[in-house]
Amino acid sequence: MSRFHVKNEVVVDEHTGLMWTQNAGLVEFPLTWEEALAEIKTFNKSGLFGYHDWKLPNRRELFSLMSHEVINPSVDAGHLFTGIFHGYYWTSTTCARLPDQAWYIHLGGARVFKGMKHRSYMVWPVRKIHPGNSRVWQTGQTVCYDGSGNRMDWPRPNRRRSESRKNLAGATVQTRGRQHP
Repeated sequence: MSRFHVKNEVVVDEHTGLMWTQNAGLVEFPLTWEEALAEIKTFNKSGLFGYHDWKLPNRRELFSLMSHEVINPSVDAGHLFTGIFHGYYWTSTTCARLPDQAWYIHLGGARVFKGMKHRSYMVWPVRKIHPGNSRVWQTGQTVCYDGSGNRMDWPRPNRRRSESRKNLAGATVQTRGRQHP
C-alpha cells in the first residue's frame, strides 16, 4: 500500500494519519505567522474541501513529510502534492525559549529554523484524519504566543484536560479563569 493517496483536493498520509491540502501553494503568497493563523481560521469558517478543522501543522507534523534523500522539494518520494514552494513554510510551534519566534521548515532542503513571527513564509494546512489519533509525536506546546511574545487565546487547549488538572500539593490552580482546589 502506498503512503499517500488523493481524495478530492486533499492528500491522505497513511503513515501519519494526517490529511494535507494537495496544493501546498493554496495560499499564493507568504504571510506572517499571525496572518497564517488567521488564514487557517478563514479556511475553517468556509469549510475548505468540506472540513472545518484545518490547522497550521506543528513542527513534527510538517517535518514528517520531509526526506533527506531528495531536494527541491525535500518531500518523501511518491508524494502526490502540487504547488510546493521550495522555500520556507510556517509551523504552529512557538519557540519555547523565545515566544516571539516560531519554527519554520525549508522545503527545498528539509532544514528546520526558528525566527521572528513578523517574517513572512508560506502556509500549508493540515488536519488529523481521526482527531486525537495522529501517529506523529506532538510537540507538547499548550500555550500560543503572538509575534510580540504575548500569550494568545488561540488555539484553545482541550477544555476537559485543562479543567481536570489536579494540584496534588493542595494548592489552588487557576485554569481558564476558574480556581480549582
